Amino acid sequence: MSSEGLFVLGVIGLVTAALMSRRIGVDTAMVGGLLLLLLADQILGGDRILPIQDGLSGFSHKAVVMIGALYVVAAGLRETGGIHLIAGKLLGRPKGLLSAQLRLMLPVGLLSGLMNNTPLVAMYLPILGDWCRRLRLSPSRLFIPLSFAAIFGGALTAIGTSSNIVILEMLLDHEGQEDVVLSASDAPLRLVQDGVPSFLAIGAVGLPLMVLGIVVIALTNKKLLPERQPAEPPSLDTRDYQLAMRIRSDAPFVGKTVEAADLRHLPGVYLTRIEREGRNIPAPGPEETLLEGDLLWFTGILDSVRDLRNIRGLEMLDGQARKIQGAHQIRTLVEAVVSWDSEFHGKSVRDIGFRTRFNAAIIAVRRGGVPLEGKIGDMILERGDTLLLDTNEKFLSDGEAREQFDVISRVQDSRPPNHRKAQAAIGIVLSMILAIALAPVDSAVVALTAAGLMVLSRCLPGRLARAAIDFPMLLVIGAAIGIGRAMEHTGAAAQIAEQLLALAAPHGPLAILSCVYLLAVVFGNLISNNSAAVLVFPVAFAASQAVQLAAEPFAAAVILGASSTFLSPVSYPTNLMVYGPGGYHFLDYARIGLPLVILRGLMMVLLIPIFFPFQ
Repeated sequence: MSSEGLFVLGVIGLVTAALMSRRIGVDTAMVGGLLLLLLADQILGGDRILPIQDGLSGFSHKAVVMIGALYVVAAGLRETGGIHLIAGKLLGRPKGLLSAQLRLMLPVGLLSGLMNNTPLVAMYLPILGDWCRRLRLSPSRLFIPLSFAAIFGGALTAIGTSSNIVILEMLLDHEGQEDVVLSASDAPLRLVQDGVPSFLAIGAVGLPLMVLGIVVIALTNKKLLPERQPAEPPSLDTRDYQLAMRIRSDAPFVGKTVEAADLRHLPGVYLTRIEREGRNIPAPGPEETLLEGDLLWFTGILDSVRDLRNIRGLEMLDGQARKIQGAHQIRTLVEAVVSWDSEFHGKSVRDIGFRTRFNAAIIAVRRGGVPLEGKIGDMILERGDTLLLDTNEKFLSDGEAREQFDVISRVQDSRPPNHRKAQAAIGIVLSMILAIALAPVDSAVVALTAAGLMVLSRCLPGRLARAAIDFPMLLVIGAAIGIGRAMEHTGAAAQIAEQLLALAAPHGPLAILSCVYLLAVVFGNLISNNSAAVLVFPVAFAASQAVQLAAEPFAAAVILGASSTFLSPVSYPTNLMVYGPGGYHFLDYARIGLPLVILRGLMMVLLIPIFFPFQ
């Protein structure tokens, strides 16, 4: 191997070591590695290691643009409550652990094939936490299945995960080149054809692998995943509030019982009474029918009170939030403690003119740790009262508010979803999927159009659209593409392919396929699935062409291997996201992940030659 190729491999080794140490961010390590290659190329005179145009080409790559757009689309679905609407219908009411796991993993896997799985898991986390409390199931039984199901689903479609997009676009870069064999002439399926990635082709192998993974987890979960957390952990949040929510005419549970509306066993919050046409129904039973206009009084901890606003069809008493000026702005919940020298002491909320003065609505009051009952406007405020406010973000920096309150703090993740736009957001997502699958339009253009529609339709404010884009992840992908180009430019990929062939070629194409899969698995779990895909693909492509075999079977192996990130909590973002909520230990992932990697590899070797023949 040339000295330039050895240098590239050395830089990759340094990047790998930095990532394994977990002391350096993934984006910092990958961009740093790319910078080393570019500097070395300039010092040596240029065009020997990594030409500048190749090194920076990854940041303008179509895959990077498309992934960024998908983050915006997923955020629009989240901010409108669309994901809650979908999840509520799919999760349902399981009768046990096995039923719960199947109801969770099947829809998550299928949805993951249609949208980026990282924001999907982020959207499911609060839903699943409540679900565990309602069903009295240990979170450790469901959170790893949530992450793994999202990873399984990433191999169902061309857009299931960002590494799929990257590999298919890299495969397209070789389409039409002389002496390049992408697929067998009689292949029943093609990953790419006529300049367009196939939307569902990889799913021919990905779907059986997803079913296999779900079955393995369902059958072995109790043995391989110990119960790390009790079914109902005690809440550390003792901040109780009482507030009233009115049932709107569009509520899906009008005419249903309290039990059927799932309002009886809400975690951390209790339905204490129903106020209907001037009469009270204390401690309503499960068979009490809910009617339009009913006033529901809840008492509970702050986190649960916050979650009440996510329930479609409920609005705060007297529609206070809608009366706030600029209610179209980004709203949030804020806690504010009345200061000792505040002029509010001894005055009623109505006399203060709170909504007009601060453009904020008081939705609950707590005094001495006890929630106050009654109409908000009639409450007499005292020093030390804690007010729960529905307002916009300007309140946090309001000078007059700072004079009247000792403490002003935002309640995290408390933006109310815009339920009125949920159907529009779901429609945009479904239209995007159909367009990518059927329309003769570039997939990146379709994704960008869907992202633009989310903003133009006001499903997602522009500010939140910008915040939704995971720019560090885009940097990782762009830098990884550049490093992959260095492997190709210096011949390092071809040299590794030769070594791979020397070991596997005497044993036939299946042996080469297995080696490619294992190489992608190792890189995927040590670095990241995107980096692994970009770094291993050039090796797999060079190996396939060296023995004059079709490239697509090996590209499929890279896709499936790079996404087999089941061996540690740091091998994939969704694994890390569920690590804390599930109360897991580091080795819990490998305990259930290693059998999955082995079984997926065996099934992959059997299925890929059927759908993507070598010759």
